[in-house]
Amino acid sequence: MPLTKAYLESVTESIEDYQIRRLKWAIAKIEEQGKEVKPWRVIRIAGLREDYSDKVKAALEDELYRQSTAIAAINSLQ
Repeated sequence: MPLTKAYLESVTESIEDYQIRRLKWAIAKIEEQGKEVKPWRVIRIAGLREDYSDKVKAALEDELYRQSTAIAAINSLQ
């Protein structure tokens, strides 16, 4: 049983990690649709409730910053 427990703990993700993965998925989906990536849109598509954690909030801000930096870099090349 201890080995089974250790294995299950190694392959499961926390709720916060799952929410962060959904945020990244939502951003990709929004970009795929050609829409502007806005925080409210990402939160809605990711299906997050209003009480998501500070870790998830920081991850959202980080992903939005990365996305805006990437767009700025592409625009500077043109």
